[in-house]
Amino acid sequence: MNMVRELGLSDWHCHHKEPYHLTRDDKFSNLIVLYEPIHRLVHLKDKLKIKATLQTLHLNHKQKEMINELRRQCNLQAI
Repeated sequence: MNMVRELGLSDWHCHHKEPYHLTRDDKFSNLIVLYEPIHRLVHLKDKLKIKATLQTLHLNHKQKEMINELRRQCNLQAI
């Protein structure tokens, strides 16, 4: 059985595709809205926290590729 829950306002984060601290680019085209745990995963560096987060999210290959593209733009290693 697949459990689905409604997400609230605090479940979403706005992410700068090209890091703001590098570009100062706040244009809409540089922003993407992410589910909070995904946003955290994009920025995580601790391998144990990455592994734990991945285990809770149950992402497919395409979803991981999308996260890795965002991580690449942040100069972080793929997961």
